[in-house]
Amino acid sequence: MLRLAEVTRQRGSDAFGYAIIGARGVRSSHSSLTFDRERFEADLESAYGLPVIVIGNVRAEPTTEWFNGGVDASQMHPFVGGVLDGTAWVVVHNGTIANDRELEAEGYERAYGSPIDSAVLPSLFSRHGVVEGLGKVQGSYAVLAVDLAAPRVLHAALNFKPLYTAFVNHRRWFSSQRSFLVQLGVPWAMTTQPLDQYESYTFGMGSLSEDGWPMLVNALQDYPILPFGDGSALVVCSGGLDSTVAATLAVQRHGAADVTLLHFRYGCRAQSKELASAQAIARALGTRLNVLNVEGLFADIASTSPLLDDSQEIQTEGDRGAEFAYEWVPARNLVFLSMATALAENMGRNFVYVGTNLEESGAYPDNEPEFINRLNHLMPYAVGPNRYVRIEDPCGNLMKHQIVKLGLQLKAPLHLSWSCYYGGERHCGECGPCKMRRTAFRMNHEHDPIEYAAEVS
Repeated sequence: MLRLAEVTRQRGSDAFGYAIIGARGVRSSHSSLTFDRERFEADLESAYGLPVIVIGNVRAEPTTEWFNGGVDASQMHPFVGGVLDGTAWVVVHNGTIANDRELEAEGYERAYGSPIDSAVLPSLFSRHGVVEGLGKVQGSYAVLAVDLAAPRVLHAALNFKPLYTAFVNHRRWFSSQRSFLVQLGVPWAMTTQPLDQYESYTFGMGSLSEDGWPMLVNALQDYPILPFGDGSALVVCSGGLDSTVAATLAVQRHGAADVTLLHFRYGCRAQSKELASAQAIARALGTRLNVLNVEGLFADIASTSPLLDDSQEIQTEGDRGAEFAYEWVPARNLVFLSMATALAENMGRNFVYVGTNLEESGAYPDNEPEFINRLNHLMPYAVGPNRYVRIEDPCGNLMKHQIVKLGLQLKAPLHLSWSCYYGGERHCGECGPCKMRRTAFRMNHEHDPIEYAAEVS
């Protein structure tokens, strides 16, 4: 406990405060400028009974909350207040509340009469609870809070501000940064996990550990703070087999009116064929098509790729071309998905669909499902507050033959898709994508509706 308190001072050094919610009440201490280790130890051994929950905060004083005279107790977390029906809330908050003055004008009192924005939270929680109370907040937050009417339950809630947890030594720990927990030792690094953004959690008290301390069990419940609904979708559509199936799924899930296809012109050899396919697929699905021309950008950042440089050879031994990233385009999917995320947010779209697949994840890192998983963890930090954009990869866990089977079941316009790396009149039948496509149809005992070059049997 003491080590964690000291480590977190890397984040803030202006002041330190904590509250100990014990068996018979709450012990709160606000220490200006310095962390009083001896006092902290004494409070842990205080007459308030066995410590149940300890929450604290190190203050990094923002310029918008600088007051002449320095930091005093009224400016320090945790804030205790919001008395309603004989109870109160203890709250620590990381973030910025931009509408605290408006909330105060509506009758939400500030704990201690504090000028700090976080001081309105106990009053909000006392009247509305955590989820509904945070729904009235304009700004950012990662919150730990205890309702003194139920002192054996810890509430945790966050939007895009981070909050990490670890379960070590029979106890559950929390911190605003993973590195603070990792610095405490190897077991901490192994168990430390982020809480999901825009979620509210409750943690309940378990039985006592061997050394007499109570244990916080896993989350009892979690509640979404931002209800998302079915939403609308933007589909990154190259015109290939996978993105055609992804686009068809998006239309069936969201409706054609709420789906827009997005095609990137980035200067690849099959650019004219891919664009024509994307246009035909959009017409067949009854959706709109947006085309972004990024050819100049990729000429600068990806000129070494055989897909963009006609002087380089494309791997024409189908199996080899399917099993190694000979035709890698530097950071292509990352660039595409970054742009698609920005466009989706601007258009008010909630989902970005992409046609990655498990088969190519063995060769192309940006087809690995974990690439999408990690991007989705990044999304709350890439878009504005209270905005929601999520990447969907409906073919991400499927092999090519499974994608073909799914496409046939969905009646996807596979006959309009273009898979070949080349931009000839017909598919070459020899490059990696052609090889996988032809074999995938054969595995399904189905006829591939597109034509291959005459010399290919």
